[in-house]
This record gives sequence, C-alpha cells and structure tokens, in this order.
Amino acid sequence: MLAQAGTVADALDTWGEAVAETKYDGARVQIHYEAAPDADAGSDAAAPGAGPVSVYSRNMEDVTAALPELVEHVREHATAPAILDGEAVAVADDGEPLPFQEILRRFRRKHDVDRMREEVRVELRAFDCLHAGGDDLLDAPLTERHERLREVLDEGVSETLVSGDAAAIEAFEADALAAGHEGVMLKRPDSTYDPGNRGKEWLKRKPDVETLDLVVTGAEWGEGRRAEQFGTFEVAVRAADEGDGTAGDHAVVGRVATGITDEELAELTALLEPHVESESGQSVRFAPAVVFEVGYEEIQNVADVRLGVRPAVPAVRRRARRQGAGRRRHAVPSPAARGRRRRRLTRRRRRPPLAAE
Repeated sequence: MLAQAGTVADALDTWGEAVAETKYDGARVQIHYEAAPDADAGSDAAAPGAGPVSVYSRNMEDVTAALPELVEHVREHATAPAILDGEAVAVADDGEPLPFQEILRRFRRKHDVDRMREEVRVELRAFDCLHAGGDDLLDAPLTERHERLREVLDEGVSETLVSGDAAAIEAFEADALAAGHEGVMLKRPDSTYDPGNRGKEWLKRKPDVETLDLVVTGAEWGEGRRAEQFGTFEVAVRAADEGDGTAGDHAVVGRVATGITDEELAELTALLEPHVESESGQSVRFAPAVVFEVGYEEIQNVADVRLGVRPAVPAVRRRARRQGAGRRRHAVPSPAARGRRRRRLTRRRRRPPLAAE
C-alpha cells in the first residue's frame, strides 16, 4: 500500500481523527516469518525462531541475504508467524538515523555483506501487520492491525499516535523531525490494507522543500522533440579555492532535470545561449551568469554530483522573465537543423568584439 502527499487539516477534516506514524528515511521491506514446515501445534518447531524468515523489497525482490540483521531480529522478537510491512533503516552506533543513501549501500547487496554490515548498521521499523498467527489481516482496520503488530513483535515497531487534535499531531511530527526522521505518515484509523495501490487512506507529511540559489554552469542538449533545447542543467555554488577539484571559483553540487515543461525549456535555452563558452558532444559549458532557485529535500554527500535536487519551477520561470527571455515555440528539429544551430552558436562565440568608438 502506498501513500499520497497531504496535510494534517486534510486528514482531520476527512477522517475526524488520524493515526500519526513516524516516517523513517529507509527502504521499504516486507518480512515473511513462517512456522517450520513440519510444525505441529504446541511443538518446539512452532516456537518463535523455528521457521524460515524472508525479506522482500517494495517490488517483491528477495533481499534476505543482504539484510541478515532483520532476519535475526524477527527470529529473536517475533512471537508468532507473521507478514510484516516496514522499513529497513540505517542507524549510527548511537542509534541516530543515517541518511537514505546509507541504506542503499546495504540494500540488494550480494557480495561483502559481512564487511558492509560492520560499516552500516541496519534496524527494522515495522509499521503494519498483514498476517499474524494464521489470521489474514488485509481487511482488518488499521488500529486492529497495529494491535496485532505489537502482539507479534515485541521490539522494532514504529511509533504512533491516534488523535483528532491537530496541535498534538504537529507536536508528534516536530519530535519525529527533531529525532532526525523524515516526518510523519497520516493514516485513516479504520482503513484496510490495499496491496500495491496508492490511495487516500495514507498521507505523507514531510517538511517544506528548502531552496538554494545556484548558478548554471553546464547543460546537456536534449533528445527527440527536445533536441534543440538544453535539458539536464548542471548547477554550482561559489567555492573557495582549496585545491579540491573545483572548476574556477564554482563547485558543482547537482543536476536539475525534471519538472520543467517544454515551454520553460525554450525560455531557458534562449536565456542561456548567449552565455555558452564551449561545447563537447552533447555537453555545453556556460559562463556563470544565470541563477536558478532550486528546491531540494535532502543534501547527500556523494562522489557523483547527481544529488537529487529538483527545480522550483515557478521561481525559475520568474527569473527567466526578469532576464527578458520571451516565450517562443520550436518545431521538432532534425539532426541537420540542430547541427546548423550549433554552428551558428560556434560562429557567434568566435566573432571578435567590436572596436570601441
């Protein structure tokens, strides 16, 4: 079951009260804990820890071998066979949550699992129970599923609050954010579990997107119907020269590629063309003259500059208009037409400056 974005007011206006649940910055997992194949009622084989445990990704890919801690956790803390829904969360030695990029170092790993287990610790945060002790719970209300979850798993269960008070839910959310988590989920208390579907019974509450002013230093030519427009934009910040590989006085921090319409791309292409300094294949370099306001949800420390930032499109559009970029339509260009356009740009850059009068 998947969630949509929503607000506390949306939830309470519709449902009367909501289940607020800590939203962890982890990887979604479904855990199947089975009774031993030859177990009889009351036998040792039916006791906790006796049956097989399997861990699956959101797409039902078997990731059991990559996450042995979750298998061990369920064997130790589950009191009956069950199917659990939850998150695999990377944590520091002190229990503080680590960024999402850390769990990706463990998820789906097939080699060096023991070594990576020493580097990145993973814990389970279960938030739903789909089956427990032989009972199918898909059609049971959420509050009942939570009760069964706490019965079947005595540790590693997500924190929740059931309330119709917006202030109480906002305080719960503030505590979750202060603890380093992503925010909260808001769920309808009597909702059933609808596997794989994105419905209005679960809402995501995350903090507002922050923004940065970033200068555009490069781009890639588009493809297909966008072949005559700049596409993926490289954005940078001003950086001190510390011998850290920065280009000039700017350091690249990410790329912006989504959320921009064809019409906006045409405006941005017209705005950036006068600042082209060089081209190599599909890549274009710009003089640092145009600034984007870019929205982001998280800053990650990675070697690659693809940091998952996304443009605040209305802000980009406003800046383009302030720079005098008019709206214009482009037909789909042929490769020859794009070549002619690039040659015009090259000749324009090679033209000597006019002599001063």
